[in-house]
Amino acid sequence: MSEHVKRVVTAAALLAFGIGVYFWLRQLGVQILVAAASIAAYWEFLDILLDKSTGSRRFKFWSALAAAALMILLLVTQREWTLTPVYFAFLLFMGQALVASHRHGQPEVHLKDALVQVFGLFYITGFLSFVPEIHAMPNGPVWFILLLGIVWGSDIAAYYGGKAMGRNKLSPNLSPGKTMEGSATALVVNALAAWPVHHFFLPETAAWKLAVIMVLTSAAAMAGDLLESLVKRV
Repeated sequence: MSEHVKRVVTAAALLAFGIGVYFWLRQLGVQILVAAASIAAYWEFLDILLDKSTGSRRFKFWSALAAAALMILLLVTQREWTLTPVYFAFLLFMGQALVASHRHGQPEVHLKDALVQVFGLFYITGFLSFVPEIHAMPNGPVWFILLLGIVWGSDIAAYYGGKAMGRNKLSPNLSPGKTMEGSATALVVNALAAWPVHHFFLPETAAWKLAVIMVLTSAAAMAGDLLESLVKRV
C-alpha cells in the first residue's frame, strides 16, 4: 500500500471512529476515553524522551503517570481546579529530580527529565482536557468532528500539494519532507471548505468566521506536526 493511500485510509478510519464515539457516548464516557488516551499518549511521550541511562526511570514513569492521572481527572471535571494539579505535578517532578540526583548523580539529566515531564503534562493532557468541553458545547460533536477533519484533511492536502508543486522546504532541519507549497495548499483547502461546512453543518456560524477558524486550526495542526518532529529528534 502506497504512502498516500495509507494516509487517506488512516484519516478515514480515525474520522469514522471519532464520529461514532462523539455522537454515541455521553459526557462521562467522553471524559473516560480522553483520560485513557491522555495516559497512553503521555506514557509513549515519556518512553521516547526520558533518559534511558539512569537507574530511576521506573520511578519517574509511575510518578509521572500518577500526576498525569490526577491532572486529567481534575481538568475534565472541574477546570477551576486547574492550578492545583499543576502545582502538585511541578513539586513532584522537581522533588523526584532532587532524590534521583542524590541517589544516582547526573543532576543535569534528572533536571532535564523533570522538565520533559512537566512539558508533556501541559502539552498532552492539558490540551486533550478541552475535548470534553467541546463535546458539551451546542453542536459540540459537530465542532469536534470538524476539528478532526481539519487536522487530517490538512495532512492529506499538504501531502498532495507538496507532491504536485513542492519546491521549497518548510523546515529542512525538522521535517525535510514538508514543503511551503504543501502547507499553502492545506490552508487554501481549509479556507474553501468553510463554505460547504457552513451550508451543510453549521449554518448558525458565518462562513467567513468558519474560514478564519479553519485556517488558523490548520496552521496550528501543522505547527504541532513540526513540534512532534522536534520531539522525535531530541
